[in-house]
Amino acid sequence: MAQADLSISTTAASRLAVLCVAFINGFVIMSIELLGGRVLAPYFGSSVHVWGSIIAVFMLSLSLGYLWGGRLSLTNPGPNTFIAFFLLAALLCLPIIFFADPVMTQIFLNVEDPRYGSLITAMLLYFAPICVMGMVSPYSVRLLVLSQSESGGVAGMLYFVSTLGSALGTLGTSFYFVMWFEINQVMWGCVAALLACALMIALTLGKQQSGVRT
Repeated sequence: MAQADLSISTTAASRLAVLCVAFINGFVIMSIELLGGRVLAPYFGSSVHVWGSIIAVFMLSLSLGYLWGGRLSLTNPGPNTFIAFFLLAALLCLPIIFFADPVMTQIFLNVEDPRYGSLITAMLLYFAPICVMGMVSPYSVRLLVLSQSESGGVAGMLYFVSTLGSALGTLGTSFYFVMWFEINQVMWGCVAALLACALMIALTLGKQQSGVRT
């Protein structure tokens, strides 16, 4: 295979960093999903079709993110692209903070059926950032795998860590964060967490040149 421009280091610190950011990424995804119900509620309510719209958009976003992240990992499996995922995801979360209300106002006024209004809103606000966050897991597997023989074990550990993060993000957001903070404050926390992931990878993976592992 082709040589990577910046392939991941094989040190314990760098491998731990990848697992940590996978955990944080899973945490943030579920935190944003739960907040989505609170964001849409003032305009579209909190009925089952609103939650159905949110869940469907998140599942579609993640599925495409998994697909594209896996494909990117085959062509450019290096730290620079991995860091870019987190920076881009953080950037794409900002419209949720700054533009959610005007977007929902326009959709509420122009889409009569609240089912489709909530679906369109969820697509506009959440599809892009969640799709990018979905790229993290398959890309992480590619960065961690040293040989084909260990790929299954690495994938299992990676998805265990990210799903554990999702579970704790669900509980933390629903039990505590929404009680203690405003929605946008929690969203800023999610943005900060994504930026911290980018910084963690930059500091631990460094600028080492190495070959792509197959």
